[in-house]
Amino acid sequence: MKVNLVAYIDANYLPKALVCYDSLREHYSGKFRMYMYCFDDITYNILKGYELPDMIVIHKSEFETPEILAQKKSKKSYEYFWTYTPVVLQDTMNKVPEGELVVYMDTDMMFFASPQCIFDELEDKDVLIQPNNFSVRERWQFDPIGYYCTAFNVFRNNENSRGIVEKWKQQCIAWCGATLGDGRFGDQKYMDYWRDEHEKVREVTTVGANVAPWNIHKYDVSNRDGKVFLNDKPLIYYHFHSFKMSLDDYSYIIQGDRENFYDIREDAVLCIYGPYIQRMKDAIARLKQEEAFCEYVSRNPQGNVGWYGNE
Repeated sequence: MKVNLVAYIDANYLPKALVCYDSLREHYSGKFRMYMYCFDDITYNILKGYELPDMIVIHKSEFETPEILAQKKSKKSYEYFWTYTPVVLQDTMNKVPEGELVVYMDTDMMFFASPQCIFDELEDKDVLIQPNNFSVRERWQFDPIGYYCTAFNVFRNNENSRGIVEKWKQQCIAWCGATLGDGRFGDQKYMDYWRDEHEKVREVTTVGANVAPWNIHKYDVSNRDGKVFLNDKPLIYYHFHSFKMSLDDYSYIIQGDRENFYDIREDAVLCIYGPYIQRMKDAIARLKQEEAFCEYVSRNPQGNVGWYGNE
């Protein structure tokens, strides 16, 4: 069965998206399509020009809605993007055959092994949602941020899943922000209630999925024969939340961006961040061959989150 992956990006996330896409093609042997929803012309035109295999590139004019556009000036860029998570998911579900898998995924991640074992967990269920799996030192995030993470969630394209996504879309349109409190946070804390409110929703239990700065302290990280292990389990993908690299001089921040600060141990820096840093440098260098991206870098050399001429 073909897997349909769904993501959205702007020019700032374009290098990350290329690293994510390339690592998936490297490690996943199954058939997939990646639907890439682009929030600016730079991203759309570059990806269309690349003609990447198995990637379908979608312009903002095809998915931005007047209702959410009306909220744009009152939101931070990432709050605006988060509001579209169920929107682009629903749009992809409308495009693909009944019964196929549709996976919403963030693009600030890199695959180190095949995600097939995650798909296998779905079995006869319709929705598979990913816990944050906070470590003890990050346990404070559990209540305000949410138990689940939107990073990589699997939906079987059927009536039950579409109903869950439709309700989620209405919730995000009504409110989707980064302020803490009132039992809400972004697009993801709504997911805390899915297993109670909906049928056939299952939680991912695979060790190695959604490993991230907020849970890496749970594991000893090692490299064995070119593969990264967490204790004795292979790393499937790492979520590089808060990682930032300058688009200008390739300097980078591992431990915090957008007011997020994590203490990352040296074993993780060596085995996980090292390969990612090199791939990010390669992706940015490749993009700098495009005049439009160089012009973007002149406006946003540090790769900051925000509006940089793509309003």
